[in-house]
This record gives sequence, C-alpha cells and structure tokens, in this order.
Amino acid sequence: MRDRMCEAPGCGRSATWIRTRAEQAELSEFLCAGHWRELQARQSAGITAYSPIRGDERGIAGQEDLRPGDDAEMDIAFDVRDSYLYVRISGEWIPQAIQEAVLRIRDEAIRHGRKRLLVDGRGIGIPASDFYRYLAGQDAARFLHPPYRTAVIGMPENVTGFAETVANVGGASFKVFVADARAMEWLLRGSADIGG
Repeated sequence: MRDRMCEAPGCGRSATWIRTRAEQAELSEFLCAGHWRELQARQSAGITAYSPIRGDERGIAGQEDLRPGDDAEMDIAFDVRDSYLYVRISGEWIPQAIQEAVLRIRDEAIRHGRKRLLVDGRGIGIPASDFYRYLAGQDAARFLHPPYRTAVIGMPENVTGFAETVANVGGASFKVFVADARAMEWLLRGSADIGG
C-alpha cells in the first residue's frame, strides 16, 4: 500500500483515512494528524459541517458561516491616521462576530489604503473558551496577512498570546500588547515595504 498525502489544500503531509460527518453525508478523507486534530476540535465546539478539504470557517462550498454563536455584532469605530488605521472595537467575544469584525477591518484598510492597523480591543469581553481565541487567530492569519501589520491592544486579563501565536503561525504580522506605547512602537517600526 502506498503512502497517501493529506488532502487539505497545500498540506502534503502523510495522512491516514478517516470518515467524517459533513453536510449530513458521510465523507471519506485522508488527513494528516494536524488537520485531524483541527477537525476534532471544531466538531467538539459544535461546528459539525466543517471539512479541511471542502471548506473553511466560512462554510462548505461557500455556504454561510458555520461558527458557533449568535448574530451578535461588535461595535467598531475607525479613524484614518497619517500612517495607519486606528480601530476601536468592543462587544462580546463570539467567533462569528469576531470574524465579521476582522473582515470589516480589512475592508476599511483597503478602502483607505492603510496596511498598518492599530486595533484597540480593550472593550472586547473574555471569550467562553480558548478555542474562540484559536478561531480569532485563524481569522487574523486568513484576512490580515501581509502586507498588513496589525497591533492589538487588549486588557491584561484578556491577553494570553494564543490568538497571536495562531495568527503568526498562519503567516500574519500580528502582535497583542497591553500598553499603547509599545503597540505603536512595534507597529510603526515595521518594514518599509508595508507602506502607509
């Protein structure tokens, strides 16, 4: 029997055969250990229609978002500054609301031609689980990857480094701070090709 490779896009690691539930139908997939753990974590969080091969958090084959939570929205205010976009965000930390906020931030950055983002997230509540932090990090990696450079200011009791690590492993230039001055220093010392 020849070795199979993980069927998740861009992975290529060796894989084993599994059966998963997705879109109410049995699917056979070959996944590496990392994608298998990701699938298990999502299913335990109530995301039952996720497949690393056929879709992402936005759903299977472009369907609606499948993240747990209700339709809560974040309060977001934008201020275009000389060399960056300032964002003030507050509300309950619900995965779907966080993802929608990240998409709005990216869209505003594009609209105003800003690649440096200073996000004041001190008004965001503490998430119900660390899995929500994981999802937020994935959203940052997916939607705020370079050329964006993102500094987030959070309340000390809400900063664990987990979302930051997930975002950076996913390719983002993303750092979380508890002090405004340190966030600004890091944000503005970025490479010259990031631009304004």
